[in-house]
Amino acid sequence: MAAPLRLGFTDYEQIHAKKRTRRQRFLDEMEATVPWEAFLALIEPVYHKPSS
Repeated sequence: MAAPLRLGFTDYEQIHAKKRTRRQRFLDEMEATVPWEAFLALIEPVYHKPSS
């Protein structure tokens, strides 16, 4: 049997929020407008990779 899902305060807030916050609207807009694949390809050569 699977363990019950435990939600943090942020998860609970996002699920039960009655109106979207200014922060959430900003993040949604960034997600929609930034070409993430191109951005990641641009920074990948200089991005620090943690050693194992």
